[in-house]
Amino acid sequence: MPTLGRTTGLSKPKIHIDSATAPTPAPEAPRKWVNRKVPVSAIVVVGFGVLVAVAVGIVLLVGILGNTKNTSELLQDKGESVVNLVERDIRAQWLNRHGSQDLSPMEMSASTTSTVLTRLCLGLSLAPRSWLDSQ
Repeated sequence: MPTLGRTTGLSKPKIHIDSATAPTPAPEAPRKWVNRKVPVSAIVVVGFGVLVAVAVGIVLLVGILGNTKNTSELLQDKGESVVNLVERDIRAQWLNRHGSQDLSPMEMSASTTSTVLTRLCLGLSLAPRSWLDSQ
């Protein structure tokens, strides 16, 4: 049984409880996330981090797309330069051997070869439209 101890002028009374009659403490309930408060500074830091990550991602995407377009244009220009150089060399060799710059037989042969290869690649008939219409 609790007994009151002596009290002095300004002190609180002392209560003595026997261990046999003392109630057992209730187990502590698990904390829920709902009751926890998130500091504003954490929200601000995470918000700025997300904004910076999104901005960096956009800049990288724009850079990659621009570089891809630039590279394809440079490769196309390089290919055209190589074709023009080869054509110039062929014309120079033709001029040295034959004394004229008329390359019409070779140009017609190259045009025919190009047409045949294009039709083969596209899966079209090899016969031109005029041949099919006449028969």
